[in-house]
Amino acid sequence: MPRGGNWLVHFSQNRRCSTISTVVKGWSAAALQSKEAAVEVCFPAASIFPPMDTYIPPMKLVHDKYVTRRFVFNASKIAALKTKAASSMVQQLTRVEAVTALVWKCMMNMSRQIKGYPRLTMLSHSVDLRKKIVPPLPENSIGNMVGMFFPVETTEKDIHVAGLVCKLRKAKREFAENGLRIISVEKRTWQKMCVIDDLVDRDDIDFCTYTSWCRFQLYEVDLGWGKPVWASLPNIMLKNLVVLMDTKDGEGVEVLVTLSKQEMAVFESDQQLLAFAAINPTVSNP
Repeated sequence: MPRGGNWLVHFSQNRRCSTISTVVKGWSAAALQSKEAAVEVCFPAASIFPPMDTYIPPMKLVHDKYVTRRFVFNASKIAALKTKAASSMVQQLTRVEAVTALVWKCMMNMSRQIKGYPRLTMLSHSVDLRKKIVPPLPENSIGNMVGMFFPVETTEKDIHVAGLVCKLRKAKREFAENGLRIISVEKRTWQKMCVIDDLVDRDDIDFCTYTSWCRFQLYEVDLGWGKPVWASLPNIMLKNLVVLMDTKDGEGVEVLVTLSKQEMAVFESDQQLLAFAAINPTVSNP
């Protein structure tokens, strides 16, 4: 942890960082009295997704039995991982795809070691809808405009990271073709949230929720004290959640994983993971 300086804490239970980053960047522009950096926000969510008379259960928070660990992939490790995860089906993959696939693979390893047999595994990954719906929305749109795609579940014992990348890419393609229509036309986003809550609590499947906060420029925010040395999240009280964030140089990925204490003890000792990630390295303060 960096010593000294100021700490800014913002609490949110939103799985995406889009609105948070817009608010903080606007706050930064106001603090610096910068007209050039001023953020002009808009609120189109209610017109696109009108409020529904539907009950959405509250998030189920976890406390004592779950822990959050931080794993950092630097730029050179990301490059090596992308090479390992590439295949004839997916040659140009993103760092988020590569890291997501490796974490997914290590989750499968962990489950098999604890349970003694390969279990059905599935994940959801959040998608910012602003640039994907037609017509696209401004970047500074405020609201929970989030979709989710679900890679095909698998029980394959010996599936490689490259194979999981292919499943991720296929799920994203199917979301673009089908899921986006469901959200844009039929406006059934809330149903996806209910599906996730049900999957997390099922005993016959290993389910994990992933979200990427990468490329939201949190390290560019200046509230008058200079840009942050470190932008991260405190302990996350949502079980089976994986959050991907930028490292300060914008080239690496910081991953926050929340699991039960028993699961984490196995997960954080996986040699496939440790070949690419450092566990909670010291944050340097230049």
